[in-house]
Amino acid sequence: MVSKKRKSEIKQTLNSLNKDDLYSMLLFTLYQMRKSNEYSTLSELSYILDNDNLVKLISFYGGTTIRIPTLREMRLLTEGLLLYDFVNIEGGTLTEGLAVIGKSEFKSDELLDTYYKISEVVGNYDFERTAE
Repeated sequence: MVSKKRKSEIKQTLNSLNKDDLYSMLLFTLYQMRKSNEYSTLSELSYILDNDNLVKLISFYGGTTIRIPTLREMRLLTEGLLLYDFVNIEGGTLTEGLAVIGKSEFKSDELLDTYYKISEVVGNYDFERTAE
């Protein structure tokens, strides 16, 4: 059991740490977590994010599992959105939309699947919401 005096000393030491000290401790902790499969890629975040953004990421998403889409998936979504816009906003057909997109790294069925998913999401969205 830790004495009250020791707890007070620890708390005082933690409170005296500056931002750089805390960031260094955070980086060390992330580095040590690389040994766990669940957290193995976290240490790489320090090469991508600066101090403030790394802390924000941990503050917002700490304890949750997130999946980051690949660049390929983002390109597919972008083309799917272009197809959605052409068909549902501009009034074209799917066939015309695929022709407008032209040569793509994606197969037609991939684009159509993405288009249908986007259509479903947009169809379920309530655009008439009001702030409460």
